[in-house]
Amino acid sequence: MSEVPHSVYQILNEAVHDDINNYTIKEHEKNKNREGNTGDMCFVSLKNKHGDEVLRYVVKQALSMESIRITHPIRDYFLNEITFYTAVWPHFQNFQNEKLSGEPINLIPKCFATSSEDRNEKLVLENLKFQHFQIHNKITPLSNEQIEFIFKQYGRFHAISFAYKLINPKEYSEISNKLQNLWPSGVNMEPVKGWMENIHDICLEFLDPDEENAVIEKFRSYAENVVAVFTEKSQYKGCYSVVLHGDCWSNNMMFKYDESNQLKDMRLIDFQFANVGTPVLDLSYFLYSGATKQELDDLDRYLRLYHISLTETLKRFGCDSENVYPFDALKKRLEGVL
Repeated sequence: MSEVPHSVYQILNEAVHDDINNYTIKEHEKNKNREGNTGDMCFVSLKNKHGDEVLRYVVKQALSMESIRITHPIRDYFLNEITFYTAVWPHFQNFQNEKLSGEPINLIPKCFATSSEDRNEKLVLENLKFQHFQIHNKITPLSNEQIEFIFKQYGRFHAISFAYKLINPKEYSEISNKLQNLWPSGVNMEPVKGWMENIHDICLEFLDPDEENAVIEKFRSYAENVVAVFTEKSQYKGCYSVVLHGDCWSNNMMFKYDESNQLKDMRLIDFQFANVGTPVLDLSYFLYSGATKQELDDLDRYLRLYHISLTETLKRFGCDSENVYPFDALKKRLEGVL
């Protein structure tokens, strides 16, 4: 008999292609901390009754309480992530299989089943912990090694979009337009809007008017219009657009290390805010949410590492980065020129 709720049992049956009776199911744990307040996760294993096969899944399920769904567009978040896993990433995988002679770019967890039923939105994903991936402690600043590695991986991830758009522009447009940009509506909702404004007020309080008046005046104009500025910047419509991860702070990444504790692989997780926009949004969001001043002062070097990775990956698709996304365009967009 299953130890999981009936709704979880149903979607696990889809994940194993209606073969659930051949497995014994065990729920291991649930997430203890709802990061983002959008859903719960339960971790399950399925042991084949007729062999040694063990399947290990994470079931990500939307919160159903009306009080939370009123203040947060929970359904939109989950439908957008389901769209990424079912209507976007599979096309990107097929594109890689057609165009790349070597190993495909593998930065996304496998998704085995989804449910779009209202108040029962779910995804079944592979449990990366059993592949020795781990979450970075969010209160610990990222190391230089991690930041370099992450910038290179975003170069590879964004290169898929650039190459697909160049080679199959019509198909790319149809696929990418299925994603919603949920940031503008999200930041204009209470309590998010109030939280953002409060954070910037706190930042102003920490600045010394006697020594940092120029900084205060420059920052004040932004702090007083933070939601409007954020909304504008999150709606890039220029020619250098890609499918973005969209919520790329360190808690939405998992890392794998070798025996000597050297970083060797990573996965991007949580695609609820995946959308189409400038690569700068992914890069700046990631860096400014987890780097120290030392790394921030080294921004140009990280951008070059990103662009080298992007260039090398585009070459694998037969594309030239100078025609697709030159380094100067990246720099100018980051500086707010484009």
